[in-house]
Amino acid sequence: MAIDWVYALDMCASNGILDYDAAADILGEKPRYIGPPDMLNVPPLKAALLPPETKLPDMPKTDEFVPQQDSLVVENPKWKKWLFGIGATVAVGGAILATLVSKGKIKLPSSMKGLGTKVWNTIKTPFTWIASKFKKAPTP
Repeated sequence: MAIDWVYALDMCASNGILDYDAAADILGEKPRYIGPPDMLNVPPLKAALLPPETKLPDMPKTDEFVPQQDSLVVENPKWKKWLFGIGATVAVGGAILATLVSKGKIKLPSSMKGLGTKVWNTIKTPFTWIASKFKKAPTP
């Protein structure tokens, strides 16, 4: 590293931005001063004035990335991934088929003309039967 970074950190300490010898902390050396230094006359501190531990207690010795243990990422099982893929494929294929049929690119056989209505009525029948059980009887 160049010498100018030490001077820049000393100037930050002199102006009150830092309150310790950051350059010595980075290099792992004994600090030259604690608090804002006098930039013209920086006397070395006695060992008795130094705190026993100049680094924060949880600081790693080297720069490292430690991932969090309790990650919020959900790992889905394979059967869910496959089911979603099949469903998405069927939906996209159905949308493409419906678009092609509506534009007249594909002609359906005459037996398929009322298929949508038949399927809808088949799906709707159990729901209408259940709904009829909840209807109120006419009051006399």
